[in-house]
Amino acid sequence: MIRSEKFCDLWVSILSRYRLIALFALLILIGGLSMGINHVVFNADYREFFEINDPQRMKFDEIQDVFGSSDNIMFLLVPASRDVFTEEVFTAIHQLTERAWQIPHSYRVDSLTNYQYSWSVGDDLMVEDLLPDIDNLSFERLAWAKEAALSEPGLMGRLLNNEASVTAVNVLVNVRGKPASAEHNAVQYAYALSEELRREYPQLDVYLLGEVMANATFNELYVQDTTTLLPLMVLLILLLAMFALKSAVASIHILVVVIVSVTASIGLIGWLGGALTSHSSAAPIIIVTLAIADCVHLLTHYLRFRQEGILNEDAIAKSVDRNAKAIFYTSLTTIIGFLSLNASDSPPFRDLGNFVALGVMMAFLFSVLLLPLLLMFFPCSPRGNLIQITWKAWIDMCHRNARSIVALTVMILLGSVYGLKKMISTMTGLHTLMSLFLSDKPWILVNNTLVAQRH
Repeated sequence: MIRSEKFCDLWVSILSRYRLIALFALLILIGGLSMGINHVVFNADYREFFEINDPQRMKFDEIQDVFGSSDNIMFLLVPASRDVFTEEVFTAIHQLTERAWQIPHSYRVDSLTNYQYSWSVGDDLMVEDLLPDIDNLSFERLAWAKEAALSEPGLMGRLLNNEASVTAVNVLVNVRGKPASAEHNAVQYAYALSEELRREYPQLDVYLLGEVMANATFNELYVQDTTTLLPLMVLLILLLAMFALKSAVASIHILVVVIVSVTASIGLIGWLGGALTSHSSAAPIIIVTLAIADCVHLLTHYLRFRQEGILNEDAIAKSVDRNAKAIFYTSLTTIIGFLSLNASDSPPFRDLGNFVALGVMMAFLFSVLLLPLLLMFFPCSPRGNLIQITWKAWIDMCHRNARSIVALTVMILLGSVYGLKKMISTMTGLHTLMSLFLSDKPWILVNNTLVAQRH
């Protein structure tokens, strides 16, 4: 204990003596690590859930190499009249079919207008587009096309529903093995094309779906969560910390450490060539939680020592001495726990474990390096805090009601085990791609519309 206290005193005294140099060195380190964010990409490709040498993925890639990629962008067209076989709708389908060829990396476009309809004349087999002459669409020609299309198994439930009220234009794209920007460019062109079609045909509802759009939805939700959910979470926790610690300066210190820990961690991931996926993108939220916990531990004791009249630097040293070992072992066991995800067969889960492990390490380092420096430059005024005030009362309450608390804990544990078992059985039976999204997301609404209209 004496050695630990002497070491912490020496550590804080070195930081205090060379505070400007230490701060400058930390800023260079943080800046260098954060620049790696420019190299981080979000990969929503479902193939990333399997190893490159996974037998099932290799077989799947072999099939796609032979028969073509199944990655697609589908335009779902819903006319207000609920009748696809009108001159105006078919003109729109024809224009969309022609323009869809301009989508980056597209190699096939299927629609009602270019569907290869075949029939026999004597001993001859005739094959041509269902409606080759789009400029001469008579009522009789459209009626014939409707009758022919409704009798084609290759169209029903694929490009046309049973009531002929909804149709689709399906675009196959080949983005496998290409940079993430390839899929992004295809999606952005499809968005622009759909907006253009809506302006030209206001009576036509145009929706986008398909595997490529599903990948884009993952990316959009990641950006949405990063720009809204994560900041709101941090803000809420900081407000609670300010209320509990009764110090706005302490909350600002926590915010600085949290931002630095997350940006440095994500930047390091970028420098190491890592890519975020739908699963590993949860790493920043976990890092934020652990960084805040480290800071609160240090600040709670620091404010208590300051309230006892101890000088600022001595309070910092005592707080570091009191918490550094506990925070270190907590961080170490957390790192080991998340690194155990490397035993998973799925790369995104391994990435999540590795990314969080890096983030926990960063959170620990900046908690014991940057936070003491911030307290030296901007000390916190001791006003007492709710954590200290309520802690003793909480311990007394637990001591008086120990048996009841143990019984309640056992009941909660048993209920949790039952709920976990039920959740696992539900996921095993119903876990699909669409179940990963909330039902109010546009991509899910479009898919539900398609499913409802196909039968």
